[in-house]
Amino acid sequence: MGLPTPWSTLSGNIASQGDKFNGHISSSNQYYAFLSKADFVEGSGYDIFFELVNKEWMDNAIMSSPTDIKAMAPTPPGVCYSIEAVDTQTLLTTLGLKSEDDIAEGSWFLMTLAQGQGKVTGDVYDADMDMVSEGPS
Repeated sequence: MGLPTPWSTLSGNIASQGDKFNGHISSSNQYYAFLSKADFVEGSGYDIFFELVNKEWMDNAIMSSPTDIKAMAPTPPGVCYSIEAVDTQTLLTTLGLKSEDDIAEGSWFLMTLAQGQGKVTGDVYDADMDMVSEGPS
């Protein structure tokens, strides 16, 4: 048995307030970036792989609560950012790190991605693109 209609409507209206944050692309071009993979390739630099969550979603769903919430967070709308052959010094400068020892998989960064700007370029793509159904074949 579900909630009576007025309560169900109220609950649905409250839940829908977060819908505006559910896109993959950040309106501010800022992302929380999880460094998932950092491989040094001799002669060409680093191959880097980040998992990104748009800042607006993360701030709304995770960072905004002044209290600890014991419930699991919803699955974020994630995208991936892959960079190939970035030289060590450029990578350190871009991430604000002091030495190669600081390039640690599992680290979080707050980064701004802007098309056509900066010294580091890479590919952004939907993390679930192989999960998207194209309909009946």
